[in-house]
Amino acid sequence: MGQLPVSRSVAEGIFRRLSGFRGYPHNPTGEGYFIDAFQCACVSVAHAEAVIASFDELMPTVKEIRDTAANLKPRFLPPSPSQREEWEKQYGPPDPGFYDQVMKQAATPQKSRDAELWSKLREKFPTAGRKKNDWPSWRVLAAAARELGYDDYARAWEKSAGA
Repeated sequence: MGQLPVSRSVAEGIFRRLSGFRGYPHNPTGEGYFIDAFQCACVSVAHAEAVIASFDELMPTVKEIRDTAANLKPRFLPPSPSQREEWEKQYGPPDPGFYDQVMKQAATPQKSRDAELWSKLREKFPTAGRKKNDWPSWRVLAAAARELGYDDYARAWEKSAGA
């Protein structure tokens, strides 16, 4: 086991403040077991004192000592960087335009986008669709879609056309 933050003698001294509590283990073996658990659970002397100060009258169990130490631990650890700071360090500062772009795409329902594209294609090819199989080829439609700014449709249509 590595070096513990609270030395054995300090842990014994702090833990023996509980010696007047009902149920305190006065034999050395029992006391040593509790002190070992207490010492391993504490991250600093101030933390150890706070753990002991949280009990009164009855001797706590080893589980209660460990649980109390774990619950008090965050107050005695150095503050860690926020998740946002870690993300910014890893990925850079957020792009303010990204949110607007995503929200714009989310606000445009797919059906209206489809209808908008086909409306523009009908304007571009006014005679298309009047007779059965009267539309231009998928390659021609893909080129027109790309020209109109619908690159995602153009890629899909080029793929279906075998381009």
